[in-house]
Amino acid sequence: MSSKISLVSPFLKPSIFDEMFSNMFKVEEEFNFMPRTDIKETAEDYKIEIAIAGVKKEDIAIEQKENYLIVTAEHKETREENTTYHLKEIKYGKYKRSFRLPNNIQKDNIQAKFENGILTITLPKTPVQEPVKQLIKID
Repeated sequence: MSSKISLVSPFLKPSIFDEMFSNMFKVEEEFNFMPRTDIKETAEDYKIEIAIAGVKKEDIAIEQKENYLIVTAEHKETREENTTYHLKEIKYGKYKRSFRLPNNIQKDNIQAKFENGILTITLPKTPVQEPVKQLIKID
């Protein structure tokens, strides 16, 4: 089984070059920290995986509104009193990202799970229906 990486994703904001093509997705972002995100596609579904280690499940919200999927999370900082930090690289803050949904998904069947710091959102595709052929009688 082979995997491929698409450099042009319908989920991401288009560049000037990408705008020449019709994209059906759009991403809006608002954040203090930016978790890494992967978007994968199979014949059956799309999967959005967001690495948000350190965030509690109860601090994550996923909302489907019209044609958008909105993910918000907050990585809350806790500081210990009487402690000096010599190195502080862990990012804290709020995260919000909106993904415009494609037309070929089952919006009522979107599922999410949070495991080992990875939020996985599964967007099942609508089954492809073959067009019905109708023969037209010639008089």
